[in-house]
Amino acid sequence: MPKLKSKRATLRSNITLFATAINASTEETMLEVLEHYRNRLQETLNYLTSLDESIHGLLDDAEYATDVESCEVYIDSAKRAIHKATRTIDSKLSAAMSSMSLASTPLPPCTPIAPTIKLLTIK
Repeated sequence: MPKLKSKRATLRSNITLFATAINASTEETMLEVLEHYRNRLQETLNYLTSLDESIHGLLDDAEYATDVESCEVYIDSAKRAIHKATRTIDSKLSAAMSSMSLASTPLPPCTPIAPTIKLLTIK
């Protein structure tokens, strides 16, 4: 049980780290960095959720109620940060796609090219 709680403490600190990085992101934050933090946060949240379930199976009723409340704080924080990162990524991608309009780049005029064939000389 102490090893599980120690591992959970590490995961919770990672969630805080990634959520803080996402919440501190600005317009200048690169899309790849934001995606990295979002993906790492999602992986950590999934692992934390399964670890919490393992720990909850070992707790008595009195500890269970307080432990669930403390778990919800980290889960909610992670979900909010993931949602914010997803919205930011989507808005950056849609802005990039709207600036890449096909109609804004004129195509050169199409002129037919006559095929040239070189025949072998006959002796």
